[in-house]
Amino acid sequence: MKGIQLTVLCILIFLQFSLAEELKDCNCEKIDANLVAKIEREYPEN
Repeated sequence: MKGIQLTVLCILIFLQFSLAEELKDCNCEKIDANLVAKIEREYPEN
């Protein structure tokens, strides 16, 4: 049972570091601007 728990813990730690690395490369400001522009286009104010 300890072997399974250790394996799961190692996998979770690896996933956390790999996801954190992906978020560093995110161009979040551009994505946010594109999302706002799309919403404004598709749902214009009355």
